[in-house]
Amino acid sequence: TPEPTPVPTPQPTPAPTPEPTPAPTPIPTPEPTPDPTPAPTPAPTPEPTPAPTPVPSPAPTPALTLLPTPVPTPEPTPAPTPLPTPKPTPSPTTRPTPQPTPQPTPKSTPFTTSRPTPKPTPKPTPKPTPKPTPSSTPKATAKPTPKPTPAPTPKSTPKPTPKPTLRPTPSPTPKPTPKSTPAPTSGLCTAIEENTDYDGDDIDSTQQISAELCCADCKASPNCKLFVWFDGTCYLKSSVGTKSAASGRRASVLKPSSCASLTNNVDYFGNDIGETSRASATECCADCSATPDCKVFVWLDGTCYLKSAKGSQSSKPGAVAGSVAAAAQSCGAVESNTDYAGEDVSSVDGSSPAECCKACQDEPKCNAYSLFDGTCYLKAARASTSTHSGVTSARVNKCGSVEVGVDYAGNDLTSVASTSIDDCCAHCRNTNGCKAFTYAWGFCYLKSAKGRTSSNPSVSSATVIM
Repeated sequence: TPEPTPVPTPQPTPAPTPEPTPAPTPIPTPEPTPDPTPAPTPAPTPEPTPAPTPVPSPAPTPALTLLPTPVPTPEPTPAPTPLPTPKPTPSPTTRPTPQPTPQPTPKSTPFTTSRPTPKPTPKPTPKPTPKPTPSSTPKATAKPTPKPTPAPTPKSTPKPTPKPTLRPTPSPTPKPTPKSTPAPTSGLCTAIEENTDYDGDDIDSTQQISAELCCADCKASPNCKLFVWFDGTCYLKSSVGTKSAASGRRASVLKPSSCASLTNNVDYFGNDIGETSRASATECCADCSATPDCKVFVWLDGTCYLKSAKGSQSSKPGAVAGSVAAAAQSCGAVESNTDYAGEDVSSVDGSSPAECCKACQDEPKCNAYSLFDGTCYLKAARASTSTHSGVTSARVNKCGSVEVGVDYAGNDLTSVASTSIDDCCAHCRNTNGCKAFTYAWGFCYLKSAKGRTSSNPSVSSATVIM
């Protein structure tokens, strides 16, 4: 009877292990997955791998059925994930970036910059710079300077003289010559400077038997400021050059024009004392100034009709009338043993009233001078005077001829008391904007322009010309 004892079939008790229900086994399903998984896994790998791995690993670990599970799981998971990811990422990133950057930049830059730059720069710079500078500068300066300075008057001038002079000079010159011979320098030009030459600035030349006759030619020539006469030829010059001593040469400077403004289409009847042939009315002024007793002229069709006074005025188309007053001569009457006090502008060396007058003409602020002991004291005006032995003084007029009995209407700036009309010009020139004046009843009425004119026997007027 002991045999029935082992029958205690308690075995069916462990069987009701509902535990196998968790293993109805969806676990075997992962077995087919490892085979197809390795190929398509790379794309879905990151998402499905972490989810199934933690869930089955704790459950099958105590049971024997878990043996097939760990084998397929670790193999597919590490293989697809680490291998494809690290390889493509580092290789394309590191290699292309460092190679192109360092190689082309340092090699191309130093070769192209360093080699061509030093070679062309030092070679052309030192060679052309020193050679043209010293060679061209001294040659151009040395050659033209010495030649034209000493030679324009004696050498170069006599050759071109006969050609340009013979044509324009003979026709206008013979008529005014006999009358103008005695007085041309006193009216138009400064006193003749004997044995004196002024270098350069020649613009023309004429043929005259004496230096006194050159003055009218200089006056009639545009831009002529002075002349030098030598051996029958007047050398006309545009400016005062270097003064030098030269035997036999005679020089003189042209005074400013002493003619009033010209009036078109006007004729003055009668009082004719001579006539000259001139191309324009402006050239008649010189002839009238150089002709004794000439006060008025009328130009018509190339002829200057010189007159001793204004006759009755009439209208004549094409005629141009002008007047000359002796008081309008640039260098005024010399006052001996008289000093002009104050108003000094500057001082220059001078030995004669003519030299002082010329110096005053060249100084824009000068209107008078006093000469003493070889010095010209240039002054802005003739102010108060005093007696001083050995001092010579004079006004220098820089206004046009005085129009007696003519009033300039309007344009008044101010008025200045004056005992003489001779001082009105200086007052006007010393006043900003003054271009003309009218003198009446002891006053200089300074004006900004000549303006409209009218007849008034009690007044006299003039305009600034310098």
